[in-house]
Amino acid sequence: MRIAMVFASGSIGGAQCDGLDLVLEFLHRQWHVTAIVGDNGPLCARLAEAGANVHVTHLTWWVLPPKVPFRRDQVWEIIGDANRLIQVLRRSPVDVVYTISSVTPCAAMAAVALGIPHVWHVHEVVENWPDYRFLLPVRTTHDLIESSGASIIVNSKYTAAHFPGPKTVLIPNVMRTLRQTQTSPARASGVFTIGVIGSIWHIKQQDRAVRALAALRARGVDARLVLRGAIDDKEYHRSLLEQCRCSGVSEYVRFDEHRVDPINQEDPFHVVLVTCSVESFSRVALEAFARSVPVVAPRDSGVVEVVQHGDGGLLYDDEAELVHTLQNLAKQPDLLESLGRRGRAWLDRWFAQNKDPGGQIACLLDTTIGSLPRGAGVVSEATTLLAVQAWFRAAWKVCKRWVLR
Repeated sequence: MRIAMVFASGSIGGAQCDGLDLVLEFLHRQWHVTAIVGDNGPLCARLAEAGANVHVTHLTWWVLPPKVPFRRDQVWEIIGDANRLIQVLRRSPVDVVYTISSVTPCAAMAAVALGIPHVWHVHEVVENWPDYRFLLPVRTTHDLIESSGASIIVNSKYTAAHFPGPKTVLIPNVMRTLRQTQTSPARASGVFTIGVIGSIWHIKQQDRAVRALAALRARGVDARLVLRGAIDDKEYHRSLLEQCRCSGVSEYVRFDEHRVDPINQEDPFHVVLVTCSVESFSRVALEAFARSVPVVAPRDSGVVEVVQHGDGGLLYDDEAELVHTLQNLAKQPDLLESLGRRGRAWLDRWFAQNKDPGGQIACLLDTTIGSLPRGAGVVSEATTLLAVQAWFRAAWKVCKRWVLR
């Protein structure tokens, strides 16, 4: 099997880590993996180290960041990137194209133009991201995803609810590396230490953690906060630093770079805090449970499919409840230890129930390749570009007034 794994970004986040686990799964099966990455970030080195053939090419997103107005040439940038990707796939033919995220359509467009089966693996619900929006209306975007994918793999019920079509298949995160790693408890001692794992990005809402820390210290709780992850949003990072300074907690907050093993015995936490209210899953919670570290998470996201109240972690509705929960945990080490043990037991049950997600995906791809007609290499280069343009123009025609208003 020859597969092109397409990553919208070279940063290291939950979706990229899950994609990396899949790359390892496919390489273990002796598949030839070409990893196509949207920028030259730290993920590229990890993919190359794993044994994938890495190709970096720009992949325009069809998601608009906050305060960024629509530009007409974004449509042509997407088409141009898709056309360049067509050339890559012509030079390195594959049996299937596999996009790790729904934020860029370039690989799907290239695959459709070449007649290669394409699979979406959706890890996020973009329409729930604060202040972000798709270039096209949500329904139109989802229709295009549906029409350009032989299958749409989603990682949680939370995500599946937004893709209710017949092509949707729910397969949880692969977690291959975690399954094969012998982990021992990583319990912290001393000053109450809160860990937040994830890219520094305003979608992750790490400012919640800073406010909670300030409130805890105002109540006399000796607490520290570690924000561990790559700085993907420099403006947000600067705002967090300013927030720490204004709250008087700068000396109690530490920013750490991303680590392959983010929760470990050398630098442990008392508790792992999930601040993002739009997570579709929580890889971090599983990693915390593997180390017998309890998790505190918001009740209004896909995290509740992993973190169940009282069974390895605690849930909160608002920041007042978050502060109250952390204060109680800081004062009750026995509760921390009990929750940690339950989290480890929950993870063992989860692994038993989801024995081989990577194998499920590999089987799905084998079935996909065998059941769909294939036309790669049949059409001319000019025709492929016309096909890409026509694919996007169909949505453009429907949405022109909405986009330009």
